[in-house]
Amino acid sequence: MIVIIIILISILLLILLFKNHCETFNNSLDLNNIKRITKEVSINRQVGSENLSKVKKFVMNELKLLDLSVEEQKFTRLIRGKNYEFSNIIATNKSINDNYIILGCHIDSPQLDSESAIDAASCIGLIIEISRNLLINNKDYPIMIVFFDGEEAIDGDWSDDNTLSGSNYFVNNFNKNIKLLMIFDLIGADIDKNKIYHFSNSNNKNLMKQLSDINNSKNYKKKIFVDPNIEISYTGITNDYTPFIKKYPNLNGLNIIPATFPDNHHNINDNYNNINWEYIDIFSNVIYEYLNKI
Repeated sequence: MIVIIIILISILLLILLFKNHCETFNNSLDLNNIKRITKEVSINRQVGSENLSKVKKFVMNELKLLDLSVEEQKFTRLIRGKNYEFSNIIATNKSINDNYIILGCHIDSPQLDSESAIDAASCIGLIIEISRNLLINNKDYPIMIVFFDGEEAIDGDWSDDNTLSGSNYFVNNFNKNIKLLMIFDLIGADIDKNKIYHFSNSNNKNLMKQLSDINNSKNYKKKIFVDPNIEISYTGITNDYTPFIKKYPNLNGLNIIPATFPDNHHNINDNYNNINWEYIDIFSNVIYEYLNKI
């Protein structure tokens, strides 16, 4: 009788251990794939450069492998007396034509000598990998992926007239419905310093609460998403999320960027070797689990 009890207890412990292991990370996401894509994108890729053209070609090929409809949205913008050529990369599910879940980030790098791995090559990698898995689970998932050109300042310091070129153009020419928008930037630095908060100027506190709950419920060793009922950020951040919220004040969306920018933001230390892959792994799986349920 004692032997049977010991066996039953052992089986129960094994079941609990297996359950905890499965809940720690969603193993359907391939971190190595995120690393591979991020590595290819982590080169100096300023607006109009040959490097940026190479990155765009690579990214478009990756998106086509997901069986998405891929287009390059080309446009010009006059900035301080000079015309600059830009192109956004847009990928959509061929079976969907409205009410999209949009995942986006910028594809260009600032005008300085940097790989801009966290700003925002890592975001490109994780968006593609998350989308790949969403489409495996549901071939009709209403995904739209947008990689914006010209987010960074051109010909001088950051101002309204030389930044956010791609996102402004996209929003001004977009006439579909948005089910959900997530804009990512600066992901993959220090977990303790660069957490993700709900911003005080956003009306979507419930969305951040859901991400925080997922982060807290899966036995992750580190917490990236801060419970908005405990703490929020009053930092004002202007990025590719800004044109959307100006056009759609009641938009169901999140600006997912650390309230405190990484130490290597806009300097030569923002390179592939300095990415915190534990951050990327936790972050990607939390986002994926949330998107896979809606």
